[in-house]
Amino acid sequence: MVTKLDRLARSSAHLVEIAAASKGHIRILGTGIDTDTAAGRMMLSVVGAIAQFERELMLERQLDSPKTETRAERSCVHEGSH
Repeated sequence: MVTKLDRLARSSAHLVEIAAASKGHIRILGTGIDTDTAAGRMMLSVVGAIAQFERELMLERQLDSPKTETRAERSCVHEGSH
C-alpha cells in the first residue's frame, strides 16, 4: 500500500517489477487504484505510463535548458555570432 504512485516507481518497467514482486496486489490510496480488480490493473498501467512520460519530458527540458550549456558551448555560440 502506498499513498502516491510517484513514490512507488520511476518507470513503467520498475512498476511492473514491483507489481510482480508483490504478487500483483498494490493499493494506491491517493488515486483509489487497487490491482485486485481488472480496472485497477489497467489504471495502474495507464497512470504509470503517464508518470514515466512526464518524468522523461522534465529530463528533456532540463537537457535543453540554457543553464545546462557548458562555458565552452556558450563561448562558441557567442564567437560565431560576431
